[in-house]
Amino acid sequence: MTGIGGPGGIGGPKGPSGPSGPDELAEAADAPAVSSKQLDAMVESLKSGQLTPQQAIDRMVEDASAGMGPAEKADLRELIVDLVANDPYLASLVGRV
Repeated sequence: MTGIGGPGGIGGPKGPSGPSGPDELAEAADAPAVSSKQLDAMVESLKSGQLTPQQAIDRMVEDASAGMGPAEKADLRELIVDLVANDPYLASLVGRV
């Protein structure tokens, strides 16, 4: 008899066989992309006063929520607002706009 055992060894458990279906990353890859030009334009609109912070959030949610239901859009809006409010780096960027 041999002393080899454990994961992957003789008689040991085998690892997973592979993914069983699509994952969230694959779904995220289908999300519409926002270009840096679009973001730059939004920042300029904020700086010039043509766009309020609330309108900018509304635009970001609409741009990113294609195919989402109302509840998912509300969750996305909540996440963006929370992120801007609680992330020190983003808060500093918003404060400079």
